[in-house]
Amino acid sequence: MCRDGHIVEGPIDTVVAALERGLVPVVHGDMALDATRGGVVCSTEEVFGHLLERLPGATAGRRRPGRMVLAGEVDGIFTADPQVTPGAEPIPEITKASYEGFKAGFGGAHGVDVTGGMAKKVQQALQYSEDYSIDVIVCGGLVENNVTSALLKPSAKCPGTLVRADPSSVQNEENSSAGGCTIC
Repeated sequence: MCRDGHIVEGPIDTVVAALERGLVPVVHGDMALDATRGGVVCSTEEVFGHLLERLPGATAGRRRPGRMVLAGEVDGIFTADPQVTPGAEPIPEITKASYEGFKAGFGGAHGVDVTGGMAKKVQQALQYSEDYSIDVIVCGGLVENNVTSALLKPSAKCPGTLVRADPSSVQNEENSSAGGCTIC
């Protein structure tokens, strides 16, 4: 449920139950009821943000996610839209410091995307990385084994693009192990 475009009630109980059972919750954006507007589109990143704000912290004996995996149509983040710009180059890592040099190439989406396209996805990923000390992996969900690699091999070179607020930050190994806490 949303109020004026912002999520006020979401799947927190289901996600906590999944994490307590050692499962990897898979969430996605969708249409949502809105008390003010009637209905809105909630992006995957907005759902993640809602969950990150509300997940019980380590003080309650639970771990916060160590990483977030965003799987989409293209294999990571590129210097331009690879579906319309053949020479677009993949960007292996984006940090808060490097973002300014790349952001001109982050337009909207290839098709219709009312959630803000790649530009907003990168901004939100950087914000979540900074606010919650998590790594965000943006990878192609249509490429075999990409999501599996992003989930199970966090210390290996990740598929797609790694987004992290600070290039010197290292994932907390407790949260990034295969049995750790990840949301996809």
